[in-house]
Amino acid sequence: MKDTTPVVLTPETLHQLTTRQGEPCVSIYLAAHQPGTPPTERPIRLKNMLREAEHELTGGGMRAADARKFLAPAEVLINSEKFWMTEPKPLALLLAADTSARIFLERPAADVLVVSDHFHTRPLVLDLIQDETTAVLAVSKNHVRVLRVNRHGAEPLRVKGMPASLSDFRKLEEADRDNKHRKEGGRAGKASTAFSASGGEDPETEAITRYLRQIAQVVADQLPERSPTLIWAGVDEELAIYQGFHEAPRLLPVSIMGNPDRTADHELATRAREILMGERLLEVEQLQATLAERIGTDNSATTLSEVLAAARDGRIDTLLVDESVHCWGHFEPSDATLHVHPTRQAGDADLLDTAVAGTLRTRGRILPVPTGTLPGQAGVAALLRY
Repeated sequence: MKDTTPVVLTPETLHQLTTRQGEPCVSIYLAAHQPGTPPTERPIRLKNMLREAEHELTGGGMRAADARKFLAPAEVLINSEKFWMTEPKPLALLLAADTSARIFLERPAADVLVVSDHFHTRPLVLDLIQDETTAVLAVSKNHVRVLRVNRHGAEPLRVKGMPASLSDFRKLEEADRDNKHRKEGGRAGKASTAFSASGGEDPETEAITRYLRQIAQVVADQLPERSPTLIWAGVDEELAIYQGFHEAPRLLPVSIMGNPDRTADHELATRAREILMGERLLEVEQLQATLAERIGTDNSATTLSEVLAAARDGRIDTLLVDESVHCWGHFEPSDATLHVHPTRQAGDADLLDTAVAGTLRTRGRILPVPTGTLPGQAGVAALLRY
């Protein structure tokens, strides 16, 4: 019997899953294994959810034998002791006629079963948008390191033209000066002053200034396509000089201060992720303040019907979603008819999924917000483009 297929969550796979429409789709989310509970607890929960899914599929007209075949890839996991012992993370199982995907999540997820004509993908969307990438530029006189950091760890980046250290930069300067001198036929004067600095600073400070200017130039040339943001790791004095030369990518206002030579890559990655989390929380607070100012205007949507209509029309610039809320029911795009049920009924969709999918389709932004911080009871609100 065929097992589910392990899938890495990427923007491409998310797009494929969110655009499936008009066929039976079963979405199962299992919360992470809780310490102290027996390893058989999660497979028992999965078994119960599969029985419920079979009941809904047959209730929708599918033959019992076909329903069991449809769910079989997930059924295989129930008796796989090794799987449950080694995979404690939250789990998503997505089943359709030609799909049997198994995805592990980094964010917490609750037990949810949805049988509908499309996949329940909001937990996947929120998981993926939290997978931010940044670069860390760790600079000292002795070393220059560039790391690409995401939630999984840190990866050293090879950056063409980046000096390895201040002494390396000085050697490159000297070689360049000698090369220019040779090209000029050994004439004195120009070559000897090619790298002189103005301002009367001492030679060491002048050299550090040129060193940081070269680093900033290489960063601007090489990094914007590899990372949307940059975090400085180094001492205050050198950051103050570097900021005068930095152009791109966006330099985050919070830095990792101190001599980075004493900090391992994984420690820099941990501190960078903390900075990204703080940036995200600050951004959410600012957007919520903007939303509060816009309530009652045409540039905001704070009820479920308003948000769904705006998502349908491609008007959402930023969607704020309370990840703990589910709104079960149906939305008819043609006339914006909305039916909401207090609990999930057979065939219901999570209407916040509909809002998320519409926002993604027109390249809007989606941000999770803390529980209970949005106006109204819908668990969703939006800042509109027009």
